[in-house]
Amino acid sequence: MQPKYKRILLLSLKIVVSTFLCYFLIKKIGLGNFARQFQTAKISWIIVGLAVFLVSNLLGSLQWYLLMR
Repeated sequence: MQPKYKRILLLSLKIVVSTFLCYFLIKKIGLGNFARQFQTAKISWIIVGLAVFLVSNLLGSLQWYLLMR
């Protein structure tokens, strides 16, 4: 399989699996309950979580950059 098609296939598979998992979790929890929990969440914890996610991705990118040099 050509690298371009392999990359597209892998990305498509990731999107399908992520979509299915999000659908399954929201269906299991219930959309109303999910929205209510999200509204009552402390914004500071959401910001901390997003910051940790961003730093993690940046460090991972830096690691790959250093490995590929």
